[in-house]
Amino acid sequence: MRAGGSAASASRASSRSQAAQGASANRSQTAQTASSNRAATRQGQQQASGQNVENRQEGRTDRTQERQEGATERSQERQQTAQSYDGDRYYDDDDWDGGEVAAVAVGAAAVGAMAGYAAGESSAERSTTTVYTAPPPSGSYTQAYGSGGVVYAPAPQ
Repeated sequence: MRAGGSAASASRASSRSQAAQGASANRSQTAQTASSNRAATRQGQQQASGQNVENRQEGRTDRTQERQEGATERSQERQQTAQSYDGDRYYDDDDWDGGEVAAVAVGAAAVGAMAGYAAGESSAERSTTTVYTAPPPSGSYTQAYGSGGVVYAPAPQ
């Protein structure tokens, strides 16, 4: 039996060895696949990151160009408005004010004359009277100041 037992034992050992080698090969293949997957993932992340950076830079460049174009347009519009305003308003056939200044000056003079006349009339009609009062005997009144000047008020004794 020993010879049959040895053969069976050798067969089992051989099977175990083949199983171990197969498991080792499976583990090795699994590790290699995982490593490849990680490398592919990292590469994809780096490509995505690079693309994001590129997109941000393009966006920044576009926004800067838009701001510069807008500033240039606004500046040109202001310049055109100023030129058209100067040409239309102030220098029309060498009559820069269209007679407006003269009309305002005449109107101001008339108003000023009327105000001066009215002030003269009212001051001529109004007279100022100053009343001086002697202080009452001391002891029964006290001196104080009111809206019209010095005032004497009764004081308790």
